Amino acid sequence: MPHLQIAIAKYVLTIKKRGVCLMASRLPKTRNEVIERAKEWFDRDALFLDTETTGLSKYDEIIEICIVDCNGNFLFNSLIKPTMRIPYESIVIHGIRDIDVKKAPRWPDVYDRVRGIIENRLIIAYNASFDYRMLNQTNDKYNLEHIPGTWACAMKTYAVFRGSANKWHKLEVAADQMGLTYKEQLHRSHADCMLTLDLAKAMAYAIPDKVAVGNELTTTPKARKESTTKTITKPITDRTEVVKVHSIQELLEIIKPDEITTSTNLGCLLFITIPLCFVAFPFGLVLGLAITTVRLYQINKEKNAPSYQQAKMFNNGLIETRKGLWSSAINRFNTLLNLNNEHKKAHILLAYIYYNAYNNYEKALIQIENLVEDDSITGFNHIALAAVCYYKLNRYEEAATLLDQLPDSDKFNYMKGLYFFKAKQYEKALKCLHAVLNIDPNNDDVRIMVGRSFYEQGYYDSALEVLKVGPSRRRNPDKNMLEAKYWLGKTYLVLGDTKKANNQFNKIYSIDNNYMDVREYVTNHISSTV
Repeated sequence: MPHLQIAIAKYVLTIKKRGVCLMASRLPKTRNEVIERAKEWFDRDALFLDTETTGLSKYDEIIEICIVDCNGNFLFNSLIKPTMRIPYESIVIHGIRDIDVKKAPRWPDVYDRVRGIIENRLIIAYNASFDYRMLNQTNDKYNLEHIPGTWACAMKTYAVFRGSANKWHKLEVAADQMGLTYKEQLHRSHADCMLTLDLAKAMAYAIPDKVAVGNELTTTPKARKESTTKTITKPITDRTEVVKVHSIQELLEIIKPDEITTSTNLGCLLFITIPLCFVAFPFGLVLGLAITTVRLYQINKEKNAPSYQQAKMFNNGLIETRKGLWSSAINRFNTLLNLNNEHKKAHILLAYIYYNAYNNYEKALIQIENLVEDDSITGFNHIALAAVCYYKLNRYEEAATLLDQLPDSDKFNYMKGLYFFKAKQYEKALKCLHAVLNIDPNNDDVRIMVGRSFYEQGYYDSALEVLKVGPSRRRNPDKNMLEAKYWLGKTYLVLGDTKKANNQFNKIYSIDNNYMDVREYVTNHISSTV
């Protein structure tokens, strides 16, 4: 018994030291429970994750990882350079080759960012046990801590949804059964991630089975309890995903291939010359052959023309982008732009690849910085993308300047409000943020920004009215929502209501005594008066 206790103690210590992830609780047992569980995923703002690896063994590691939120926004999507060669049998499945990951970051280079996204979050994956294991294996290779979080398996959950918990389905089979469409190459992280998200939505919005209640049948499932899980809202200072600009997938539906045509249709030419040969033989034959030879020469000349070759090069790059072959597509577009730097669609596609696939905001900005004032470009959110890149690079003034070019609309109001706020253009920020609150009055982030905008301009009474409601009224606020209480306390303080200010700062101190300058204030002002 003592040996068992020692073993358990060592195991618990290992878990605490390495921060081992926790797998989710039991699977639902019925189809209706699955529907409720899927709804709960979205209530808890779950993340969807998928990985591609060098193989399946205990020695293999991640070579691609993608993370999206419940709205389909890409939070992270990148190839990873492994420590080993990618075997052929794995390349056959996902198509990722050694050359594709040659210039990709190594796992330690992205670890902190991935951890910052998924730590202590609910993570949904298709065959979660595999992605969970590969994530930990890769961490072990580099002697990195395991990332704590709760995992749920969409594959096992869907099996229950289909009526058999022991019969698992491939992702593409599940998609076909649910009538989901997918245009991208599966077995790539970004494609599988989005398809898993779509599958989760399909389960969440499915019609419940009829259940017996006494002698009656009803389609009303057992009433759902309100989720007791706190909604995790990031502080304004940490929230950077500000607008859904086109993902690569959405962009591909908009961008059309360049037209590749020749002035002469060979089929029509033969249709004319062949009858001529029979009607006026042998002179018709000679004439027909002569015409055909001349026209074939012209066709060949046109195909060798720069415009034809450039169009072909762009279309090949477009195909590679559809397949998720980012490295090949980048090389193709760069070659094209060396020949013709005015090819606007190539610049735009490159920008989106750098932004979505590599999170390289500098390179994305280089591609579209000179296109933001081009009125001839329509149908793309390239101006919004440029603004996002400026924001990510902490160039708030430039981001705010670009936003003035965007129309006033619900789509851009949050983005504009946040960017104007970060640029300290509070009057412009308030106009946009009020528009957001009219649609979403419970948006805590926006409410805090409105309150702070009033505060920074000296409108303390208005700031007080805004900050007194919302997150600051919660009895047990999340740590990330302490910002509301902090600025409410600051407002009370400047208005001379020291008692209420002290009350707010004391509440913050009891939750996080290292928050902002609360420790200093409580020590110097509150403690001294006690």
